[in-house]
This record gives sequence, structure tokens and C-alpha cells, in this order.
Amino acid sequence: MPTYTRTTWVNDSSPDIDETNLNNIEAGIAALFNEFDANTILIANVDNTPIKLSVAASTFLGRGAADGIAAMTVAAAKTLLAIGIADITDLPADALTELWNKTTLIDDSMIGLNEIHAEGSSNFAGPGGVTITHNLNLSNYAPHIIPTADPAGALGEVWITDVAVNSFVVRNSGSAVTSFTWVIHNRT
Repeated sequence: MPTYTRTTWVNDSSPDIDETNLNNIEAGIAALFNEFDANTILIANVDNTPIKLSVAASTFLGRGAADGIAAMTVAAAKTLLAIGIADITDLPADALTELWNKTTLIDDSMIGLNEIHAEGSSNFAGPGGVTITHNLNLSNYAPHIIPTADPAGALGEVWITDVAVNSFVVRNSGSAVTSFTWVIHNRT
């Protein structure tokens, strides 16, 4: 790297820099830029001692409990975070099939939601609510509400009240009157 003579600034006036010195400064800056290949960053693990670090593919910037800044592997991060399964692809093939087929690792029967008995759609109606009538004569069921349109931040909290054998009321604290889907799961 080219060397240059350091000049000081006095009383907020710029120093005289001769052409050779200026060329050496510019060459030094260009040489510094040439040190940084693609995917390289500047780090400092020791005070006032910056170095370049290349971050390889499939790694990311991190810092272990007792280490400096480094390009961490996914495995190292999982160890640091105490994540047991190394990757979802480490699951047995039948578990992956079940995951994709059910979109859940918990079977509905494990939590008492054996089947969907009814579903439909309606619109939110604010705190006064909208009554959903299903005529299933169920005494132990779980209604679920899924918003299906963007309420633009006006939906507020959503809750279900007045659960009866043939109906329930869906309320929301905001002013949105956008659409939702409702689903009823039997709990027995």
C-alpha cells in the first residue's frame, strides 16, 4: 500500500497537499477497496484493529458467548440457541409426510377437535357483534374465526360470546366490517 505524509489542519483551514502526497492517499484508498472481495465486511474484535471478514455462503454474521464476530454456520447458531433438531429435513420421512398432509404435527384428536362440523363466512360488525347460526345442536364445540380481508388496521380485538347449542356471536373492538370465515370443531 502506498505511503503518504500526514498533514494537519490548522485553525479550520485546509492544509497544503502536494500532488504526490494526494496521489498516494488516493492510491491507498483504492488499495483498501481492493482488499474487499464480494461478501466481505469490516469487523473489529480488538479495539482499534479492524480486519476484513469474508462471509461464506450459508453462513451469517454472529458472535458466540465467548468468541468475537464471525461468520457462523447454521449448526453453530443452533448449538448457541440450543435448538435440538438440526433441520426439518432431519425428521423421519413419515413425520415429514404427516406434517405436509396435516399442516400440523398435532393430531386433532389429541386436543379434542375431532372434525369440522360446519363452516361459513360473514362480516365483522364491531362490538355489537354478528350472530352466527349453525343449527348443529352441539353443547361442546369450538368456533374459530379467520379474517379473510385486510381490515387496514381497524379490526381491533376479536372475541366470541354467547356460545349456544345452535349459535354464537363474533365481536370485534374496531370499526372494520370486513369478511371472515368461521369454522366449528366438535370437542366431544
